[in-house]
Parts: sequence; structure tokens; C-alpha cells
Amino acid sequence: MEQETGDELSFEDAIARLEETVARLEDGDMSIEEMVTRFEEGMALVRLCYRKLEAAQVRVERLAREDMPFPVSGDASSDGEARLLDR
Repeated sequence: MEQETGDELSFEDAIARLEETVARLEDGDMSIEEMVTRFEEGMALVRLCYRKLEAAQVRVERLAREDMPFPVSGDASSDGEARLLDR
């Protein structure tokens, strides 16, 4: 895997690389050192994807709050519905 900073990869590209890495690891046709290196690369991709998902969630929540004409709690109820806050 050529070296790129994680911020250069899109979420979709990182997932694709992660899937390739997992497939190579499952194939098992490499030395233990190569497997450990691939595992490290895979974990870096997992962390990158997680950060990108967190950033997207923050953006969506911010946009939802900006567009709501009334305050809404940040936690969804068990049925998935947001609840209005008492004023």
C-alpha cells in the first residue's frame, strides 16, 4: 500500500482499501511479518473510517439543529424519534 495521508482518502476509498486488505489477510499467502504489516494498515484504515464517520455525524447533527424551528434533544428515544425539549 503506497503511503498517503489518511485525509487524502475518501471514506469510500478507505473502505475499498480495507476490503482489499482483509481479503489479502484471509488469503494468508504471506509471511507473518507481512500479515502484521497488513493488519496494522487495516487498523489505520478502520481508524480513518471511524474519524470520517464521526465528522459526518457531527455535520449532520449541526445541520439538523440549524434547521429545526424548536429545540430537540440530542438523544433519540428507543423508537428512533427525537424528543422536543421543554422550554
